[in-house]
Amino acid sequence: MFNIGLKMTNDEEAVRDIIQDIFEKYYLRTKNGNSISKPQNWLVKATFYSCIDWNKSRKRFKDNEEALNKVSDEKQLATIQNNNALEYALSKLKSEERTIIILYSEGFKYLEIAEITDVKHTSIGQTIARILRKMEKTLKVINYEMY
Repeated sequence: MFNIGLKMTNDEEAVRDIIQDIFEKYYLRTKNGNSISKPQNWLVKATFYSCIDWNKSRKRFKDNEEALNKVSDEKQLATIQNNNALEYALSKLKSEERTIIILYSEGFKYLEIAEITDVKHTSIGQTIARILRKMEKTLKVINYEMY
């Protein structure tokens, strides 16, 4: 959960808070007699949705800051270092795409990814391939060799 949250937020403190909140929700839900059939999937899904919510709330503040400090995309791309290239490519993806590719990179099976993201199992492979092509295009723009 921590690795997934860190990949989605790039903020260790936020991930710790998010995970703590998730386990609190899990405890309260199971304490009240509600059963969760697949706890691992529930915890991962809760992590993703909480990280998406955190990113949305952060984006509101970031948009205001960016309006004040507008920098051209060319300058932004020039300052990106190789070790940040994949994070940059991930940040350019939609939240649903980022969720799928992070789950894939963490070694989840297609069926598990489908259950967590509510995407058809039969289309997960094609979706991952499309996302990887999209990331490859983004990385080529900044002259980063993916392979």
